[in-house]
Parts: sequence; structure tokens; C-alpha cells
Amino acid sequence: MRAWLDEITEETGRVVRTLLDDEARTAGFHRLTDYQLMRMLTEDAAAETVRAARRGRKADDNSEFLAALAPFFARPDDLRVTPFACAVGRDLAPLFAGAGASEEVVRRAHDFARDRCAIYIEVAEGAFRLGQTHQLRAVFVYRVPRPDRYMGPRSLDPYVPDASDQLRIFAVAGAIGGLACARASWVVGSQSGRGDDLFHELVRHRHHESGLQFDSLVTEIEDLVWLTLAYAAVAQPDRREILPMATINRAGRLPNRAARRRQRRLSLFRVERLRAPADNFGRRVRINQQEGWQLGRRIKVRGHFKMQRHGTEGRLRKLIFVASHCRGPLDAAPLHSMRLLD
Repeated sequence: MRAWLDEITEETGRVVRTLLDDEARTAGFHRLTDYQLMRMLTEDAAAETVRAARRGRKADDNSEFLAALAPFFARPDDLRVTPFACAVGRDLAPLFAGAGASEEVVRRAHDFARDRCAIYIEVAEGAFRLGQTHQLRAVFVYRVPRPDRYMGPRSLDPYVPDASDQLRIFAVAGAIGGLACARASWVVGSQSGRGDDLFHELVRHRHHESGLQFDSLVTEIEDLVWLTLAYAAVAQPDRREILPMATINRAGRLPNRAARRRQRRLSLFRVERLRAPADNFGRRVRINQQEGWQLGRRIKVRGHFKMQRHGTEGRLRKLIFVASHCRGPLDAAPLHSMRLLD
């Protein structure tokens, strides 16, 4: 199974080769693999973001996006903290789609992300649709260090997590069946996000179909991120598996032509696939009413995920889904107003 990173690596390599001039060909760049070319581009972009921060300015959007990809192309020896990549398949994404994440789920997801320099969430083809013809394909969570971390001869490695770092999310979307290239990014907790022209065109189509705005789409994607990371923190071993990987050497090459042919459909990246639990988080199980304070009115509760206590003395946590339901006395007045139509 190939991931979106494999697809964009192959496409980028093809485009770069068509743009090489005679000087670059003389230097041997045309002999580099797609993986090697992508590593060079992401390393240069990461260096550019550092230079921009040291000058007190912001790098361009393309450099920031490639910098978010850089940890996944870097050599293991170059990183003190390894990135994390996981895949959400068609069995898991529909369970998360349209569901909210509680504060406890968000805290658990942040705890999981705290010790990782970058996170890549691969979304299976057609698993998270954005309208009838488009889909969410990949999400990257990238740490943005504070500016002073870049300053001075003893500045910290920007890939090493720090409590003061901000989290920036990059979402990649596109047409179903094609290469996803539309991008949007925003800082977690901020009210401002931006996307390229392709992404805004996608949002306009989604708004025409369902009335969904850009901010609402950002919330949906963030909920998917928090639910995925919270589940990654507590998923059982039998619900995890590493996607089959192609065997490459340190230079980023496959051993020989026969190996390239056999491993054409395998991924170059270490991606952990998360499978849905056998009970689907209990989505079809009715939640028994608990004793305690009671509502005076009838209200509707949106479906959401929560971290459920279980085990001895409730010391363990597992992710479960609480289906949409109504709360309050059956004979009580609804919270919304009602009018009699003649």
C-alpha cells in the first residue's frame, strides 16, 4: 500500500527532472531518485524557515509546508526525536467523521504529540469525503518553535519538542482518484487559517453542497486529528500494524531493478496503520443513564468521543464513541422554542 507521501514524492521527482537545466544535469541531479530529490527540497525548505525566523520574518507557505515534511525524509541519525506516521483506513475514518472530541480526548492527543517533532496522518482514499467529488488525503502536525529558539550559537534543534512550541496543522485535499495537492494550514488555537486557491475552490464546492464554511471544515479536521492521536495512544497491539515497506539503502535507492518492480506498490515510509476496535468504540451500544443531577429540559447531544475509564479501579482509559442522543426528562419541554403553525 502506497501512502500520499509516496505519491507526492514520485510526482515531485518527475516535475523536477523536467525543469533541470544543462548545469544541473552535468552535476548529475538527473540520476538522483525521487526520494533523494525530495530530501534535498525539504532540507532546503527547513533551512529557509530557520533563516527566516532568525531574521524576524516568516517563510513563504511552500517552504513551511516542505519543512513540515522534512522530518520524514531526514536520515534517522540526523534527528534526535523521530516523527510519527499513522494511517486511518476506511474502517476507522467513518467512525471519526463528524464526531466531536471532548476536552479529555484533546488533552490525551496533545500529550501524545508532545514528544514527537512531527506527525503525519495518512487518510485512505475516499475515507474522509469533502463533498461528492473531493476528499481529505493527508494531515501533518508540525511543531513551530518560538523565535528565540533559533537565535544564538547554542540554539536548540528546532526538531526537538519544547513546551513552548505551537502546533501547526497542514491539511492536504484533492479530487477522489487524483493526486491531492490542495493545501490549507493554521495554528492550533488561533482563529485564522489560510489555504491555497485549490483548497478555497474545494471549500466553495462544499459550501454549495452543505453550507459548510472554512472554519467549520477546520474544526472537523482538527477533531479527526485529536481523535486519531488519542486512539494511537491507547490502541491495543492487535489493532496496529506497520504497512509493508519497500527496502531502500541509506542513499534512498532500491537495491536493483527487480526489487523496484516487486516493491512498486509498497511504501518508502514507516507508517503504522490503526484499525478500528472490534466494538467500533461502542457506537451501536446504548449508553445507560447514570444517577446524579437531572436536566430540567429536553436537549439533544451531538455524537462525540470520550476517554472512558476501565480496568481495575478505573485506572485505564480507552476511546469510545457516545452516539447522538437526547437528554432530560421525557415529559419535559424541549430547550428550543416551538411554535404552532395554523
